[in-house]
Amino acid sequence: MNELLTKESIDIFDALLPSMTEVYVREFAKAPWNEVSRCPDDVCGVDFTPRPVGDTCDGCASILVDAYDKTLLSERWRELLLAGGLAEVEYAKDCLHPSYACATE
Repeated sequence: MNELLTKESIDIFDALLPSMTEVYVREFAKAPWNEVSRCPDDVCGVDFTPRPVGDTCDGCASILVDAYDKTLLSERWRELLLAGGLAEVEYAKDCLHPSYACATE
């Protein structure tokens, strides 16, 4: 099912958010983005990296953290929708989350 969601359909959006963030994080960790981890030090200059979470940052020796915080990602997307934004999503109606998140790889 392909649907354009607005603030009027926030209930559907909220139900989809956990799967949407999982898919987003998983897909952006792959090539060509390779956004697996990032340096938590904003001053360092090292942004996203393909290195595993827990490794040491090459720029400042901080411990690398997840590239994306799923909670913050969900909150930001929800804020954008409630502020008048639109979200076009494709999901399987029977499992009420994105169809590509329902599929097994």
